[in-house]
Amino acid sequence: IDEILAGRRKPHLVSPAAGAFVSIGNAAARERGEGDLVGPTEELARSPIVVAMWRDMAEAIGWPRKAIRWRDVFEYARDPSQWRQVRKPQWGSFKFGHTHPDFSNSGLHALFLEAYAALGKFENVTRRDLAPGTEQVGRFLHEVEHSVVHYGSSTGFLANKMQSQGREYLSAAVLYENLVIEMNQEARRQDSTVSLPQVVAIYPAEGTFPCEHPVGVVLRPWVTPKHQQAAEAYIAFLRAKPQQEEAKRYGFRPADTSIPLDDLLKPELGVDATQPRRTLAPPPSSAISLLRELWRRNKRQADIVLAVDTSASMKGEKIRSAEAAAKEFIDMLGAGDSISTMLFGTDVEWLAKDLQIDASGKEEAKKSIDGLIPDGDTALYSAIQEAYAFLETRTRDRTRAIVVLSDGNDTKRSPSLEALLKQIKNNGEDRTIFVFTIAYGADADPKTLRLISGASQGKTYEGAIGNIRKVFTEIATFF
Repeated sequence: IDEILAGRRKPHLVSPAAGAFVSIGNAAARERGEGDLVGPTEELARSPIVVAMWRDMAEAIGWPRKAIRWRDVFEYARDPSQWRQVRKPQWGSFKFGHTHPDFSNSGLHALFLEAYAALGKFENVTRRDLAPGTEQVGRFLHEVEHSVVHYGSSTGFLANKMQSQGREYLSAAVLYENLVIEMNQEARRQDSTVSLPQVVAIYPAEGTFPCEHPVGVVLRPWVTPKHQQAAEAYIAFLRAKPQQEEAKRYGFRPADTSIPLDDLLKPELGVDATQPRRTLAPPPSSAISLLRELWRRNKRQADIVLAVDTSASMKGEKIRSAEAAAKEFIDMLGAGDSISTMLFGTDVEWLAKDLQIDASGKEEAKKSIDGLIPDGDTALYSAIQEAYAFLETRTRDRTRAIVVLSDGNDTKRSPSLEALLKQIKNNGEDRTIFVFTIAYGADADPKTLRLISGASQGKTYEGAIGNIRKVFTEIATFF
């Protein structure tokens, strides 16, 4: 939506997962005097927002015999004493997950649900409801967001990590119903003896958002009458019965309600064909703007170390492109976050430490990585080890992360890879520093970088001069 508003992307047809972003785009366009951005929409398929939770944990809080409310889930997130009353000791603290509200449909809906629960009101919520309760809603958001492990733009990433890393990584997450189906299907593929779902979808009693995947024609000069005619033909094709039946293969409920769901929404896949019994509507765009600002002020804050490879192979356009993208990354961080910068070639060198993300802090951080001169070897492992030790002294109440860009193999071998992986192993409790790695260019070592990010429960990206800005933008959504 942002790219269409700015004219950087010029599609004829657009389909976010839910209508809230269409409302945001249309409101922004009207404020600029340009008229709606997207015309009337039609529904393509549904995948309701649910709380995905490990089955034994869900049973401990009363599922399926008890009607669980959104407020119940958020209380476990915001009040450790509530979770201690129901948990088994080996489960540890309640680790909650949702994606970034500015970059993800499910993350935006998680924000709506937290606000609705704080107000105790789940319909017809307006800016007037929020304005007098800003302090109340802000405090509630702050307390819930405190338990979020990190953000991100992809619910699929959260689901994959939840399945591969288990309870150490997440206790529960706001996800789409189809991802619960996928997780349980994958568990059964890996072990044919699995009959009960490992993860279940909780459909809270107050209702949930349907995530109807609306599709509409873009209302801009580049959309000609022929484009509109073709777009309408394509929408008709997608809404025809054969394609609607096909949606079920991927865990989506067809928009065509005449198509039966019993073969898709089976209890052994952790979902329920009778749910949700009530669907919710998003607030108007004016209230959404207020909520997003409240979230930015109360979100979980982050301490980040940015480590940039300045070995000899980074010369030329590679280092200049990396610098420019890293500066954009710094600009995307939020108030309350901190950034520290280091470079590594033959040796590791700190450039700046603990710069607060405000106007002056951003400028100082960007200056610290300006005009880097590549030379020498690649002390990759040493850089990560030193950055990790630095962040270990910071409070676990904040997200702690290392973002490391490297275009080659470690040449120092000190520490060893085995020792480094052991040091950065994330256990979800007292060792919770994430490492996000960027394998930059054809000579990078993505296999090793994946081992490093995997041990820390972070993520590896493959970057190049052409996409490095996009990579840094994606990483910024985690904070």
